[in-house]
Amino acid sequence: MKKSLLAAFGLILFANAGLLLGVWRNRSGPPDSELRLTDRELVFPGRRAEDSTLTLHLRWQNTAPLVAHILRGGRHAHVPGWFDQRKLLDLGFDCSVPATATEASEYYRRSLPRNVFVALEYDGLAWRQWLQDRESVLRYQTEMDRASIPFESRWEDESRTESRLVMIDASLTPEDLRRKHPDRNRVIILRALARVVVQPDPVVSYLRGAVTRLLTEDLYVPPKLGLLIDDSRNEKPSGYSVVLRNGSRYEPWIAALSVN
Repeated sequence: MKKSLLAAFGLILFANAGLLLGVWRNRSGPPDSELRLTDRELVFPGRRAEDSTLTLHLRWQNTAPLVAHILRGGRHAHVPGWFDQRKLLDLGFDCSVPATATEASEYYRRSLPRNVFVALEYDGLAWRQWLQDRESVLRYQTEMDRASIPFESRWEDESRTESRLVMIDASLTPEDLRRKHPDRNRVIILRALARVVVQPDPVVSYLRGAVTRLLTEDLYVPPKLGLLIDDSRNEKPSGYSVVLRNGSRYEPWIAALSVN
């Protein structure tokens, strides 16, 4: 019994040592990127009663296509954006079954996601394009649903509160992404899971890629920094900015936090 306890204790120490070594390796040397984000991009999800630690959730704009073009006859079409079938093939996905095939939806639903690296741009051209596309969507939704919230109110709310961190590219290697997106104060490279999706379309269905999640989305706030956020009522704090650094293993961490 004593030997079993010692073995279990040793295993815990070994695992913790490995974790600390990984953190040290990730943060040693200059960071790959350093971005100053706000409470729009790093949101406070609320403190859990059973856990005294504070985390912030990284919020980003999805790559799902938006209704972008109105075709003749009142039909609407989607556009795949940058995560099209060519990008899927570059990432090694099997796209052998056409999107128009009867078995396509089931076939790709069963396919496994892949580990990839993704680039996210903060408050740049991609964000302005997202706003432009989103404006078209909100106008269309308002026209179709007369009882909905007025377009102006929805547009003002989203443009003021939505995350300005937008996914812009994916690759199998971070080096490839950094060559194409060299701005280390605006573009962060992270690990993610991606999969193939069959996108229905009134003209012709097609295959596109979708990022299901980032591998690091919930970021631990060090206790000294956490004191700056008054979350005693378990409500979203207002008005703070965060310096987010990304290490050599592409695992981000909160380096600084300030209240506006």
